[in-house]
Amino acid sequence: MSRLLRSALFIAIASYVLLVGATFNGILTAPIRAASTALVVGAVLLWIVGRRGRSASLPGTPLDPAVALWIAAIALSFLANLDDWRRSATALWYVGLYLWLWYALWDAVARRWISRATLIDALLLPGVIALAVGALQQQVIWSRGLSALPVSVFGNTNSFGTFLILLLPLALARAFSTRRVARPVMALVALGTGALLFLTGSRGAWLGGAAALGVFILLGAPGQIIRRWLDRLPAARRRTALIAGGLALIVLLIGVGTPFLETFNRSGRTLDLRTWIYETALTVFRRQPLTGSGLFTFGGELARLNSTPYHEPHSHAHSLIFNVMAELGVVGLAALALTVALLLRTLLRHLRAERMALDAERAGAWAAVAGVGVHLLFDTTIMMPALALGVLLAALSSLTPSPLVGEGAGGRRTGLALSLLGVCLAAAAIWSTTLYTRYVAALTAAVGDGDLTAGAAALDALIAADPGLAITHSQQGMLLALAGDADGARQSFERYTELAPQYAIGWFNLAALRLASGDHDGARQALDRALALAPDLAALQFPVSADPYALEWEFGGNIAYAQFMRLAIMRLFVPQVALLGEDVTLRTP
Repeated sequence: MSRLLRSALFIAIASYVLLVGATFNGILTAPIRAASTALVVGAVLLWIVGRRGRSASLPGTPLDPAVALWIAAIALSFLANLDDWRRSATALWYVGLYLWLWYALWDAVARRWISRATLIDALLLPGVIALAVGALQQQVIWSRGLSALPVSVFGNTNSFGTFLILLLPLALARAFSTRRVARPVMALVALGTGALLFLTGSRGAWLGGAAALGVFILLGAPGQIIRRWLDRLPAARRRTALIAGGLALIVLLIGVGTPFLETFNRSGRTLDLRTWIYETALTVFRRQPLTGSGLFTFGGELARLNSTPYHEPHSHAHSLIFNVMAELGVVGLAALALTVALLLRTLLRHLRAERMALDAERAGAWAAVAGVGVHLLFDTTIMMPALALGVLLAALSSLTPSPLVGEGAGGRRTGLALSLLGVCLAAAAIWSTTLYTRYVAALTAAVGDGDLTAGAAALDALIAADPGLAITHSQQGMLLALAGDADGARQSFERYTELAPQYAIGWFNLAALRLASGDHDGARQALDRALALAPDLAALQFPVSADPYALEWEFGGNIAYAQFMRLAIMRLFVPQVALLGEDVTLRTP
């Protein structure tokens, strides 16, 4: 395969992954998920076959020590929290995929299968498409007088902001380095990126974008122009110019920073929207400072330690530092600190090797990584795989190809281990996607055919294959409850609350279903657990002050109870419940 064809194929695959396959919508849509699984399997096979007859050793990377420490932190946290292993296992697959891609792509660049320019193009092309979608959304918002914010294909303004941070310095770099014909086009892309970044309203993304722009100016062509100009000035005039530039920068920061800080005084934009999440992360860290609570467990800890509902559920701590602190403890924080230190060391080595003048595209890649790093201090948007993969491509673009890192540092066993990891990832993806496709098909058929009992029965095989996945038990309980099988639904929610005891909604449902089965004492116990987890939800406080035996515990026989049933049964925080609708009345057989 020619290099041009390899580059075109890589850019096409990256565009699909970043815009469709690795977004949350793509992961939750069964046909897209199946296509992405086939892509993972194909990539693993292609990489293994492509390395046949070659040295099995892998070139070392500047982040190898940090990778080893990350693996140790995740393994230690996983072993220390085996009671919640199923949730962490899901996260482990994604971490394993990022690890495999890091080394596989590094190897591909080192062997000149793909170039650094191709890595940047693989961000620029989908970036331009995402920018166009966001601009179209903004035009619709303005034309209809809506108060919405652009999200492009990412479904969230903060996530869209992260992608724009990646795009901004790369578009500027290409504008400085490309030929005259494409230069104004890329300049226009950079201008549109900056405008949409402002319109997202994401303050964390604003800070990240400003950091990316500043790093690009410092490391790239603008910085080189400023340094050459300063070098030509006499010493006295150079000091004057530096002082004047510093004062101008201070004035600019005050001018921009003052209205920025005032946004925290606006309704719905106050600082306490995040501080309670950070406080929860600190609480979780203090409980298990060495190992943390386990990878991808913060959402459950947040629900356990705060009244949820009333508070919104969140799957992450909205700060990479707090998230790592809560889930991976001290060892995870050490891995994060070592990663930053190694990145800075590599940047300094590049600057010294290239006499403090990076080429535009490498400077743009470093600026993209730095900008996203700043944004991650205020939001953990790389929870979306598309954004994590985008950052990975930017990091590879900033570090490779590099004569500063020797070949063969990984050794033969590392190459074999990577092949084995790829095979395990592909096998797990096939297994998980097969179950998920059957899961969605069961729910869709149950709603479409109206046979809720058959839909619930179809989930039995999935539960047998993966009994530790809590959501399947919850959905089976929903289907059985709506079909009128209160006893079967109760059994499903008994198991769900065993697997996910930190979520109040499961206990509310179990309380209602125990009542339907005539178990008043069990219902009160479940209700007490629910209200202990969600004490601030005023709408569900009435059973506490009332004698449960004095109420008429029949479906539809009591207004307060009917309200309770609607809130408890129909308001589950899972996407597939939308298929069932909210106007279904639960009835006894």
